[in-house]
Amino acid sequence: MSAGERIIGIDLGTTNSVVAIIEGEEPRIIPNAEGNPKTPSVVAFMEGGEVVVGEIARRQSATQPKRTISSVKRLLGQLKEELDEAGDLYPFELGENEDGQATIIVGGKAYSPGQISALILDKLKAAAEEYVGGPVGKAIITVPAYFDDVQRQATLEAARIAGLEVLRLINEPTAAAMAYGLDRNREEIVAIYDFGGGTFDISILDIDGKTFEVLATTGDSKLGGHDLDMALVDLVADEFLETESIDLRDDFLTLRRLKDEMERIKCELSTSNSSALNLPFITYSDGNPLHLERTITREEFEDILEPFVEDTLRCCSKGLRECGLKKSRIG
Repeated sequence: MSAGERIIGIDLGTTNSVVAIIEGEEPRIIPNAEGNPKTPSVVAFMEGGEVVVGEIARRQSATQPKRTISSVKRLLGQLKEELDEAGDLYPFELGENEDGQATIIVGGKAYSPGQISALILDKLKAAAEEYVGGPVGKAIITVPAYFDDVQRQATLEAARIAGLEVLRLINEPTAAAMAYGLDRNREEIVAIYDFGGGTFDISILDIDGKTFEVLATTGDSKLGGHDLDMALVDLVADEFLETESIDLRDDFLTLRRLKDEMERIKCELSTSNSSALNLPFITYSDGNPLHLERTITREEFEDILEPFVEDTLRCCSKGLRECGLKKSRIG
């Protein structure tokens, strides 16, 4: 196989994206230009016209929220009207094209979600080409199992813009099952519970050696880790509103600081019973600085988590009903 025929695998995620390649019979994750295995799915349009992708873009999101695009995967194939009805909040400006699909407005110019996604794919492609020492033109890309035809076409268009021929779009749970089933010569029924940054998938598969049959798949395209972050934001912002009569969510810069801090706290509560929130100079009142200090406990977080977990379990039950299985058949 020539260098131009090298095939890469891409996990195009809501929060982070990863590119990999098969070497011999083993998959290998390719580090990006910064040497990291995963690339934040963030694109920033700098004031001077430069476009940056990844960690550099993510770092400047707090200071340039209207010029920094994140979670673009949630916008693929979405109508602007539906986003407005859902009440989704984005720090950047949204518009719509002639077909009513959402666009992203930066510096007075409209970009489709596919164009933004293409910039992320282009960075991954460049990392792969640097790694193999030659051009890469073909890819296999993962997508949420419940992505409809419009969303899948938007993903294909993003790849085309990035100069990639997509050999196949693979459902994310199927890709996970394939990785799980490597070198496992056994027959079993497994459930792939995929709670990502912006989307949730549940798929039930029958694995027989290297053969995979998808028995059922369902999920929620607007349920993920970002929603947990925002639930924590709402917890402290509602308290602050009650005590100070200021809604911290009204200012995008402040909201960005809050969301970044809540993501950190969410991760910390995975291994700790509590986490300290400390955001000095969060806002001002009558010219005086106000600070946000609070301890968030795991118990509080679990209470916040409960409705989201219940939503995922309802999806799981729906998947089991679709394939006529009981929970005892899994695993």
